[in-house]
Amino acid sequence: MNHRRRRPPSRATGAATGAATALRRAFTLAEVVVALAVFALTGGVLLQTVLNVQEALIGARHEAGRDEARRSALRIALAATSSDNLLAGGSMSLEGGNGSVSWTATLEETNLPDLHRVIIEISWDDDDGGDDGETETLNLWLYRPEWSDADTRSNLMQNFRADYPQSRLSSF
Repeated sequence: MNHRRRRPPSRATGAATGAATALRRAFTLAEVVVALAVFALTGGVLLQTVLNVQEALIGARHEAGRDEARRSALRIALAATSSDNLLAGGSMSLEGGNGSVSWTATLEETNLPDLHRVIIEISWDDDDGGDDGETETLNLWLYRPEWSDADTRSNLMQNFRADYPQSRLSSF
């Protein structure tokens, strides 16, 4: 029978092999520094992304508040029961005490009967120190508003008929 005999490993090679294996299981200082740098850059990018999203949300809420104020001002202006009430304008506080909005209206005559041009100027005054005095101008064309006067409409119609040649009036 041929038995092979195994040699026991020497202590020197066993110790060297164990030390090499132990060194391979640990990270080097350079690997740790590179990993920390990658994590720091990733964290910085993520933090900047979160801050940008928060800023966009604040801006969207601010703009939504302005849109609501604009719609409210238009609703109140268009619900005016007289031209004097419309021309008087108005103001109101923004929701949450974040400033105020005011508006004024100007009426311009047109050459057409029953058609009125209304120019509404809306001004915002924010309490946050920014955008103070920002204004927006809206042009509206109103056909026979509630506050229009029947006599004025009649006079405009007569003037209109007098200004245009008879050949064109056959359609009126």
